[in-house]
Amino acid sequence: MLTQDFDNKIGGSFYEDFVYGLSNTGRVYGTLRLTLTNAATGAVHIGGQTYIDEYDFKIDGRPFRNFATWLGRPGGEDNGRSFFIYGNGQLKVPVKK
Repeated sequence: MLTQDFDNKIGGSFYEDFVYGLSNTGRVYGTLRLTLTNAATGAVHIGGQTYIDEYDFKIDGRPFRNFATWLGRPGGEDNGRSFFIYGNGQLKVPVKK
């Protein structure tokens, strides 16, 4: 990932799916929003404006996630309680114009 993935624009953002790399991040969060906050240093904010991620049990059209959601549900249809994960997520990516 590089600053040019954000078009080198402050506020440029996209969603990245971390599941397929089988990282610890992917196991906990899955897909996260990444927003470039400083194009000169490569500083990136992780998550939304008020929370990092919402953990929910919705079936949303992604086969792997749907299977994991189904497997992780404690009971029947619509079972499971959504919750927000709060915190301050920051990272730096290499600067490339």
